[in-house]
Amino acid sequence: VPSVVWLAAIVSSAAVARIALGAANHLPGVLGDELIYSGLAKGWALYGQPVLRGSVELGYSTLYPLFLAPAFRLTADGASALAVVKVMNAIAMTSAAVPVYVLARRVLPRTWGLAVAALSVLAPWTAYAALTMTESLFYPAFLAFAAVLAWTLERPAWPRQLAMLAMLAVLIGVRAQGLAVALGTVVAILLYGALDGATRATLRRFLPTLAVFATLAVVGVAAKAAGEPIPAGTYGTLFDSLSRLGGILKWGAWSIASFGLALGVVALAAFPLALRGMLRGGAPRPVRSTATVALVLSLSLLASV
Repeated sequence: VPSVVWLAAIVSSAAVARIALGAANHLPGVLGDELIYSGLAKGWALYGQPVLRGSVELGYSTLYPLFLAPAFRLTADGASALAVVKVMNAIAMTSAAVPVYVLARRVLPRTWGLAVAALSVLAPWTAYAALTMTESLFYPAFLAFAAVLAWTLERPAWPRQLAMLAMLAVLIGVRAQGLAVALGTVVAILLYGALDGATRATLRRFLPTLAVFATLAVVGVAAKAAGEPIPAGTYGTLFDSLSRLGGILKWGAWSIASFGLALGVVALAAFPLALRGMLRGGAPRPVRSTATVALVLSLSLLASV
């Protein structure tokens, strides 16, 4: 059976399961996030811009409310729109199996790759599909970016870098948490160059990407210095909290401990051991690039929390 058939079966069956489970949610359960995103989606649907409570709001997600807008535009009332939103969320969330399979196939045989794809859409956090929150779109977008980043590290031709930057823009547009992934991308480039024994050559190859990052960083710092608002969502408070670095690090340590218990102690212990083997000098380039992405993006998400 072709892999595309297996993937279609995985995505469709997981989506049906998520839709059935999500049908039990009839009211917003996470306040006020769900009200904010549904309100922004209504703004896009009715006015063609992110209007929330009568004013244009750019401090929250841009692409997720835009993704939901057709549900509010094409249905008769809010209740029907929210029912459609849950279906859209379920399909988006379970579509993550596709980039997961692409990424897994870089280091695993076909059968194991399909198994990993299935596990990725059966995990407990896919329950977010029942909520009007950015996680439903961020999850597949993040995994797609991870696959593109590993592909680009292996051979950083300019079309690949362009695709990587486009995916990163989508990720940040869905959720401001993607800003941490942007920083992690720079670290991934440096780490992969160091593992390859060619840091300078790697930096030269990634010069277009680094130039874009440097330009955006300068613009962001200038905007902050001028008192202009930066569309970074709740992460904007970090710019005002850097003087309390000790507290941030302590909170980070607590978060790591919490995630370790939630994800499983065995998985947390096995991950570094797997990375050690994948990052060794004699490992094939696809294996090393995949391990670099797994390490750096995991740390980026932890840093964002």
